Formats: sequence, structure tokens, C-alpha cells
Amino acid sequence: MTTAAVRTAASKGGLRGSVWRVSEAVARVELGLATLGLMALVVLVLLQAGARVGLDLGLAWPGEASRYLFIWSSFLGGAAAVHWKEEIRVDVMTPLVERFVAPQRVSAVVLQVQRVSAFVGACFLTYFAVLCYQQVAFLQEIESRSLVMGVPMWTVAAALLVSCATGAFHYVAVLLNEPLADELLGKTDDDGGTTTATAETVAP
Repeated sequence: MTTAAVRTAASKGGLRGSVWRVSEAVARVELGLATLGLMALVVLVLLQAGARVGLDLGLAWPGEASRYLFIWSSFLGGAAAVHWKEEIRVDVMTPLVERFVAPQRVSAVVLQVQRVSAFVGACFLTYFAVLCYQQVAFLQEIESRSLVMGVPMWTVAAALLVSCATGAFHYVAVLLNEPLADELLGKTDDDGGTTTATAETVAP
């Protein structure tokens, strides 16, 4: 998603604009936490390697902590990517639609496909969040802990719960602030300027 497209959606008033701004704030927090997690992961890996090579110490806890940091960072980053429509790209869709649809209808068809995809994604992540909540509750009930550090395992499983919940919210925010397709959100010209298409110009 281009910067101009983000600003266009964020500038919308009312409930849709509010939802978008909350989604953007949550996504920025997720990216910040994911970045900090990856930085801490690198430090732990270097610590483990340095202790093994320099001091001949086989520390186990940095490896376990690194795995948990990687899990949290990966899922938080994946959830944040939904807000900016960077979680997945299907570049073949537009050329395929152009082969079977009149040129003036291509934008509308692509937009409808994006709408359906966002709706399905929101439903899937919501359902998965419910399952993850049940798993987290189960791990809390049995008081499962990791072998090395004794970390409650529900805190690790919570990474999936949080990312599914926020990811579903991001999908709803994007769905309410059409258009979704990157090629419809904005295009950067050769001079570095940006033009933005709106939902009204591409709606069927």
C-alpha cells in the first residue's frame, strides 16, 4: 500500500476512519514489538555463540528464548502486514481478469475479488482466534511450562491468539476502507509523485 493510499483511507471521517486509525496504531505497535523481538533474538544468538566458542559453555536458555522471541516476532509482523496489504501478493490476478473482462470492468472485478478475500480472511482468523483461545486456556489449566526456562507455555501460544485477533481486526479495517487492491490504491509516477484512486472511481 502506498503512503498516499494510507493517508486517503485514514482521512475518512466517521466510524470507518476511526477503525482505520486504530488499525494503523495497532499495526505500528506490532511492528515495533516485532522489531524489538528480532533485535533481542540476535543478541541472544550472539550470546549463545560467544559463550560456546569463547568460554566453552553450552548455554541452553538463549536457544529456547530465541525460539519464543522468533514466534512472537513472526506472528506480530504477519498480523501487522495485513493492515498494509503486504501479507500476500497475487500479481497474476489482474492480467488474468484482463483476459476475460472488458477493460472498463477490470478495476471493479479486481476490487470485488479483494473484498471477498478480505472477508474470508477476517472470518478465518476470527475462527482460528477462538480455537487459539481454547488452547491458551487449556495450557493455563494444566500449567504447562518449558523444560529449560520454566516459561508458561500459554504465553507462547498466546502469540497466535493475539496475531489472529489483531489480524482479523486489520482485515475488517481494510474491508471498510476500500479499495483494497494495491494497483487501485495508488500508483507512483516516474517523478516520484503519487496519484490515488478512490473506491467511488472503481466501483461497478
